[in-house]
Amino acid sequence: MRKLTRSRAGEGSAKQHHRFDKLKIQMPAGTDFVLRVQPGSLTRSRHGSICGQIWCESGTLAFPALQWNDFSVRVVRWWLEAAVGLVDGRKRKAEVNFMDGPYVVRVFAKCRELWQGEFVESRVVGTKVIHQFDFAPDPLIRSLIACSDDLLQEC
Repeated sequence: MRKLTRSRAGEGSAKQHHRFDKLKIQMPAGTDFVLRVQPGSLTRSRHGSICGQIWCESGTLAFPALQWNDFSVRVVRWWLEAAVGLVDGRKRKAEVNFMDGPYVVRVFAKCRELWQGEFVESRVVGTKVIHQFDFAPDPLIRSLIACSDDLLQEC
């Protein structure tokens, strides 16, 4: 993995930020979907794995739970890969797992300005959609950039 300096990370974030400005649309209140990390909660295991608080928010709902503890760096990386595929049109749907537990977020690009999300619990006995919602991709993309910046600064 290539190590980024802060100046390079800032440049990339600025370029990404500009590129995604075109995705803004007006959506009703409560439909924002974002990813959250808590950089101060990060810990490194003796094997080098980095864990910390990470969760998704859709309106007032937190998934899998508020301040969920998981492999933050890995999960954010998966989200970035999924978002890039959805934005550039290579993918129409993506699934991002949380490492700790049976929780998955599914995202479907209905069109450029409107995506659909599902919070899913997938167990041996079956799969259950906990929450389904439509959202504009812009707040999610901005949150991914912010989470990435926070993790780069903390790590």
